[in-house]
Amino acid sequence: MTEANTFRIFGHVADVANRNWISEYRDRGRIFPKLRISPRHPIWLVPVGLAAIFGFAFFIRWAQSGRSADVLEKLDVEIFARDFLLQFRYPGKDQTLKSEDDRYGSQNLYVPAAAVVRLILKSHDYVYTVEIPQVGVYEIAAPDLTFEVQFVAPESGTCALLGSQMCGYDHPQLLGELIVQSPAEFCRTMERLSSVPLQTAQ
Repeated sequence: MTEANTFRIFGHVADVANRNWISEYRDRGRIFPKLRISPRHPIWLVPVGLAAIFGFAFFIRWAQSGRSADVLEKLDVEIFARDFLLQFRYPGKDQTLKSEDDRYGSQNLYVPAAAVVRLILKSHDYVYTVEIPQVGVYEIAAPDLTFEVQFVAPESGTCALLGSQMCGYDHPQLLGELIVQSPAEFCRTMERLSSVPLQTAQ
């Protein structure tokens, strides 16, 4: 249950309770009567129910925030080069790369602030170079080979991400940015990314 859905339920319950309250006491001329606990009019159940809904919502939010804080200390991302395009594969909510809930993007690489990031580079067709000078990344992606490089993300900002296919021609699709985000922003970005690969990743 998302936080938005929780508050939508709260609003609906409050609206129903308010209508019943006014309807019951309109004829008596009393809008705010004294509460009386009785089996026939269990008004006391309304605040108890609302408290339970809020408690459940905050528990979920606390649990998710705690889990995210641990996970965002490190991040594995697969960079897969094909047809003059760099595709990025991120782990999904299960935090396991190459599983059904992975997320996919291209051109711009998103990372959480201060996380230890491991890049796994592969290529389907040609030899590519991938450079992020500001964080000391200089690596290649080649067919039938896997290369890895690790760096610590900055606290904030963006860095140039320079991809190149070693053919002597420029390919704008290979140029992008390393975008550093807060943990909350990074999680929202992952939710917006596609769950379907842009191209076949091996």
